Amino acid sequence: MQSSIFINKKQAEEAIIREMIMAFNSDESLTLTGGFLFQSTTHNHELHIGCLPWYLNNERVYHYDIPMKYTDRFTLFGSIIKGGIVNILFKPVSPRLSVQDISRYQNNIVAFAEFLISNGFTNSGILDEVTQSMLISTQLWKTAPKTISDLLHTQT
Repeated sequence: MQSSIFINKKQAEEAIIREMIMAFNSDESLTLTGGFLFQSTTHNHELHIGCLPWYLNNERVYHYDIPMKYTDRFTLFGSIIKGGIVNILFKPVSPRLSVQDISRYQNNIVAFAEFLISNGFTNSGILDEVTQSMLISTQLWKTAPKTISDLLHTQT
């Protein structure tokens, strides 16, 4: 577990975390916003998450619009859409990942999953096929995790 959490560049308050998780759990909210885009990474025992709805003020939002206090080459990006479907991606730092790179990506993914679950994420948390495929092809997981909670139990 990370000692500090930052959301959209700011130290996260419980009310903000609760509001965000409630939105992730609500199919109505996910439908009205088109879902949520996120970025996530860890740095010095801090979890950094940026999150915006797909549509904000009737404008399409992109991952590069998301405010982050810290990003690095291991930053994850993805989305949560209606039905609680989760997409987690990253740009591999090299075609063949080192043991250290694999560990760093795994740590970031697990930290994000732990954040969601420990703060009450109860939607399905199903990982889409692209995420499952990427986790296998990059050798982060030996068998494809199917849900967010599987990410806590099925690492290589």
